[in-house]
Amino acid sequence: MASTLLRQACLIIVMLLNPEVCVSAASCSSGYSRAPDSDLKMCAGDVYSCLDDVRCCEPDRRKCAGQTIQCSIDMYLDPEKAGSSIGQAADQTAMCCTHRAKCGSQGYTCPDGYRKRVSIDNMLCATDVASCGGEDSPCCEPDLDVDACGSNLLASPYVSNAGCGRSRYRDPAKAASIIDWESNAGMGDLVSKCCSQTAMCSSTAYSCPEGFVKKQHMESELCPSDAGSCSESCCEADPTTCRAQADNCSWDHYRDPNKAGNKVGTDMLRNCCSEVAICRDAFGIQAAFEELSPIAPNEGGLPKAPGEGHWPSYLLHGALASLLLMSLVVIFRQRKHLINIEKELKRVGQPASPNSGLSNGQVLGVPVATPTEEAVNGSVIQDKSQV
Repeated sequence: MASTLLRQACLIIVMLLNPEVCVSAASCSSGYSRAPDSDLKMCAGDVYSCLDDVRCCEPDRRKCAGQTIQCSIDMYLDPEKAGSSIGQAADQTAMCCTHRAKCGSQGYTCPDGYRKRVSIDNMLCATDVASCGGEDSPCCEPDLDVDACGSNLLASPYVSNAGCGRSRYRDPAKAASIIDWESNAGMGDLVSKCCSQTAMCSSTAYSCPEGFVKKQHMESELCPSDAGSCSESCCEADPTTCRAQADNCSWDHYRDPNKAGNKVGTDMLRNCCSEVAICRDAFGIQAAFEELSPIAPNEGGLPKAPGEGHWPSYLLHGALASLLLMSLVVIFRQRKHLINIEKELKRVGQPASPNSGLSNGQVLGVPVATPTEEAVNGSVIQDKSQV
């Protein structure tokens, strides 16, 4: 018991003095639990990669994430229910699936430049009501005239290659422009009102992102659209940086994306790679608390998953740890008092200062003993006998 309390106190002290320890501590995703005998298994990268690694975390068979469930056509497998306990439920679909929202649902809005389509209230959205309001949702359509450049007309097979040709692109800034299909202009009006000239890699209106350089001999190549898109096709990784190198890290290291912009230099392992984490690194303080908190069985006789129903235990442990810390404070204060007394006693054998008002050998705060009458008489008799 004492060692357990001491370890808890140490954990609290560590968390107070170094909060980053708690930040690095993590747990498996909802519906997953730590795989057995996984502490020393290596992950693919840093500690956070361990949480998506089957060597560290495995589906909990007592939860929705651990089951193979086929939802009906009007439902979807709800990730928010991945950690739900299925128990002895006969209908696991009801436990783990959620009804898909419909376009007639309330609580969503279409993005800017879009409007809700009419007469499709019963059409199903992808998942919840928030999915009804996306640009790709069947519930929303461009808020434009049917003859506008940004309407669905340009996506029809009638308009080949968006009608802009190879050296032009469909400009979203011209989406509201109206095409005059009735005049003789026809497709020519579409090109002039809906399209813009495509930029080239030789353009000076863009720059490559950090760690990238412009490709050589690509000046005449077309960019996807305007100059802002040129970095996608006209730039390549700087060959002197880690980003441009092959993955030559050792078996116990991984290519660290945070070092992609570093110069390779003469030591690629140090400059471009980092040591892989092991499963135990990902759980940190959590593992220590799980060790200190006994896991009681639930109603079904199965052990509870970590973090379920342990608040009373945590509160009790926290109170006991606080009492231990208070005791340590009292001990430190008593020790300081004893040290002060020891220092005072050492002064007993030292001569008193002339201005101190104390006789030699007198201790500050200790009264001088007065000789008794018997002691005085005895001294007188002794003096007479010597005479």
